[in-house]
Amino acid sequence: APTAFVLTATGDGGNAMSSQMVPIASAGQVRIKTFTATPETIAAGGSSLLAWDTENATSVKIDELNGGNIVPMGTMLSGSTTVMPTTTKTYVITAVGSSGTVTDMKTVTVEGTPVITSFAANPQAIELGATSTLSWSVTGASQITVVDEQANPIYAGTNLNGTVVVTPTMNRTYHLTARSTLGQSVDSNNVTVTVNRAAKILSFGANPSTIPYGSTAALEWSVDRSTSIDIMRAGTTIHT
Repeated sequence: APTAFVLTATGDGGNAMSSQMVPIASAGQVRIKTFTATPETIAAGGSSLLAWDTENATSVKIDELNGGNIVPMGTMLSGSTTVMPTTTKTYVITAVGSSGTVTDMKTVTVEGTPVITSFAANPQAIELGATSTLSWSVTGASQITVVDEQANPIYAGTNLNGTVVVTPTMNRTYHLTARSTLGQSVDSNNVTVTVNRAAKILSFGANPSTIPYGSTAALEWSVDRSTSIDIMRAGTTIHT
């Protein structure tokens, strides 16, 4: 439970007070005492030693963030393991005990790894036949490729801050890969462009818009992406 500490300073002109809340772990609470990577920055082809020490844990595992398992869940409550990432990676340690679960993270930076600052589609939702612009900003790469979910090539080149216009006819997901001269490869998050293929009513009106009693008017309409139409009056279909 947190404990409050109060500092009081007394002077001729008056007093001053300040308080500080300090969380104190309860006895038996699981905690990660240390989780380190040595070194934290490596050259391509190098290695780093992950080391950890826990307290009151019954099992521990280490995973690559958004990746595979490094140390399986087990009773190796303190220890070390060597990793050799080809690109910058973040590792997550999870310690489980009777009081709950705690996690910590450590990043190993690989020199020369490309960095994808942004990859986006604007707009993300379009009408059928409209366009969306994919844009990206990357550093440290010598080659950029963009493909859709069917691996169709969208862009391949060296522009680190580029755009490409797409005109998907159905929902499409796009993915960017940045590669360095050393062969390091980094993938972006997926970006999806949603295409509205629903029928669209462009116009619907009466000519004339106001008629005397007993006269007639012509209904006029224009639709797009429609295979059929249906016009009703007071619940009765008058045109299909």
